[in-house]
Amino acid sequence: MPKHITYAKLTSRFEDALVYVSNLHSGQTRKASGVPYIAHLLSVTALVIEDGGDEDEVIAALLHDAIEDRGGSAIREEIQRRFGERVTSIVDGCTDAETMPKPPWRQRKERFIKSLSQASSEVRRVIAADKLHNACSILSDFRRCGEAIWERFNGGKEGTLWYYHEVTKVLRQRDNSPLVEELERVVTELETLVSSEEYPKTSHKQTGIWFDEGLGTLLIHLNKEDIGLSDERVQFHDKVFEPKEEVHITIIGKSLGRQLKEAGEEDPLIGSQIRQAIAETDWSYKVTDKMYHVSKDKQKRGPQGDLQFVHAESIILMVDVVGIQNFYEKLDRIIQMELEAPPTHITLYTYGDPVGIGLASQAEFREFVTREVLPDELKRLSTARGGERRVVLVDMDGVIADFEGGFLKNWRERHPDKPSIPLEHRTTFYIADQYPQEWRELVRQIMLAPGFYRNLEPIPGSIAALQEMSELGFEVFICSRPLSEYKNCVLEKYEWVEEHLGEDWVKRIILTRDKTIIKADILIDDRPEIRGVAMPSWEHILCDQPYNREERRKRRLSWKNWRDVILSEMDV
Repeated sequence: MPKHITYAKLTSRFEDALVYVSNLHSGQTRKASGVPYIAHLLSVTALVIEDGGDEDEVIAALLHDAIEDRGGSAIREEIQRRFGERVTSIVDGCTDAETMPKPPWRQRKERFIKSLSQASSEVRRVIAADKLHNACSILSDFRRCGEAIWERFNGGKEGTLWYYHEVTKVLRQRDNSPLVEELERVVTELETLVSSEEYPKTSHKQTGIWFDEGLGTLLIHLNKEDIGLSDERVQFHDKVFEPKEEVHITIIGKSLGRQLKEAGEEDPLIGSQIRQAIAETDWSYKVTDKMYHVSKDKQKRGPQGDLQFVHAESIILMVDVVGIQNFYEKLDRIIQMELEAPPTHITLYTYGDPVGIGLASQAEFREFVTREVLPDELKRLSTARGGERRVVLVDMDGVIADFEGGFLKNWRERHPDKPSIPLEHRTTFYIADQYPQEWRELVRQIMLAPGFYRNLEPIPGSIAALQEMSELGFEVFICSRPLSEYKNCVLEKYEWVEEHLGEDWVKRIILTRDKTIIKADILIDDRPEIRGVAMPSWEHILCDQPYNREERRKRRLSWKNWRDVILSEMDV
């Protein structure tokens, strides 16, 4: 028997939210289609209403993209003030990033899927409605435009299909509502259609030449494995480049595509002749051994819908397409314009913008290509071991927080009449061991004082190193051994991390009296010897300090040479 649904009674709060969200997303449009973004928000809201959501859930559906796309924490505060804590909590649950630029696409989506399994029923309802409307739009666009639609998505074809499949699977494990059932049906239909003979997969044996009549673009879609492109990041000089999620060779780009589309609309015969020229051309290709670095400041739509400049870089691989010159000669005759074939290439890796940099002409190639890239200049940053990301534990005091400097400052302020021992003269791990026995209680009082741990300065270079380590793909956790008298110490360590590394890093704190029980690949710690109940899984690398230099068996690092030590230790 169908479940009886009680529909929400909408009040003036909903009307206020409708006006607010309409102003908030004014001028914003959907990817490539140009449809006002409010259409998506209204569609998601309608689905939540029809599924029996209460007024808070309905308002949250209207606002589900507000924090992520329209202003982050400032918008969260305004939503909380206007519509309350529960609405804010639901919108938070629908948000996978609130900072600009956003973290890498795959990282964000994996984290979102993981959080979804623990999400509340009201968050899951809004997410199911959001993904259902998105999936319906993708399915409709794919039927109309084919493979060209994947250019609109940061995840490309493989990443987008993976994401919707995984989200649906997690929702299905928790719910059997009509909303989730419909989402599962649409995603399954999309997966089936993409893999069908009508829309063949883009393997090398079935290289797809796709003409998007809606955009006028012409692409040869490729399979990453067939050109030797893995999912590993690479380091080129001092930057980390992401692998392209979806790879292709551009034959007709967007600018020329618009001209051809307009010409075909004015004269249907031209459109027919272009399609015939595409069908008659030999689109086989050969990959060369030439790679180049491309750099460009390009315009891109910002979160407010306005045009912004972003700095983008790419690593491209040149290809020879057999029939491209002949094809462009035919285009010349069809539209009676003198056209130049583009420098055909595959974008392998990107930095700054996952879409990459288009090179529509030889003039643009000469302008934006900075130099040739040799294969051994690309350092692969493999972060996998048996399919798992590599884990680095980093101690706090004496490693990223300047414990010695903080102690000396407090000692000299409290006891100006008593001598102090500067860092360069320290020879024992515990500070108290180098002070007279009768002064040890004074040492202890400083370490137990409120504010001592919270006010420590970061050790120079440590914060940037941790952030870069994370960007390189390592799972970095802050692993600290708190004092037994923990009243101030524990809370202040959390506050210190939030202040200097940000809220996300608070979730990466591990406080333990025994670090040997924590599973990881590397522990960076200033303590010369670390013992516990277990045999450590990690390699202990000493953070170099004067008081641990008697230990000569272990490798050591500073925040100036950490890349050489960590990457070589990991065989990266």
